[in-house]
Amino acid sequence: MPLQTARLSTAVKTIVAGLLITAGLATGLGLGSGQAHAKIDDGRYKYQLVMYGVIPYPESNARVIGNRLFQDIYGVGPWNATNSHITQTRNGGIVSIAGDPVAHWYSRIELRKTPHGYKGVLFAGGVPTGDVYLRKVR
Repeated sequence: MPLQTARLSTAVKTIVAGLLITAGLATGLGLGSGQAHAKIDDGRYKYQLVMYGVIPYPESNARVIGNRLFQDIYGVGPWNATNSHITQTRNGGIVSIAGDPVAHWYSRIELRKTPHGYKGVLFAGGVPTGDVYLRKVR
């Protein structure tokens, strides 16, 4: 008889554990099924870089089209003089010369959404070197 009680106890524990895991997964999937990415909105922007937090560079005109950021050269030249890849993230995006991790290590701008556009940090070789402002233009 003690063997049957031990089997019943193990079976009950297994069933209870399975139900708890199933309930936890169902709750987690239900709560976490929101939008995973906050897409950087297409449109026109003013782009400004402030190196080392104190040296402002002139503003550039910028456009976001899909997963690409196009810029002129400090307000002069064609609108697509430079272009960068945007990797969408939960809070904004990562701008770099390409979408692969090596390009992200070499140089990247991590942008996060603000009420007036996006604000981010420029990284070169993994070291923060400046602040970037991407302000929406109407």
